[in-house]
Amino acid sequence: MSKEIKGVEEAIVELLKKEKKPLSTYQIAKKIGVSWSTANTYCYKLKDKGVIKGEEKIARVGMNKKMVWWL
Repeated sequence: MSKEIKGVEEAIVELLKKEKKPLSTYQIAKKIGVSWSTANTYCYKLKDKGVIKGEEKIARVGMNKKMVWWL
């Protein structure tokens, strides 16, 4: 695993450890300083490994769906 990949995964896990509530992919991306697509990719990889959990939610505004993530 490259150093960059490990850094993004560690940043996501550390952020979710600190948060008391689930975070959306957008919130994670903003807080760790990566693009939404990068955060989304690594969140799904971490979910597949069983490190974090995720669930699709309906956004408060409109009927858009979003993923939220937690440990």
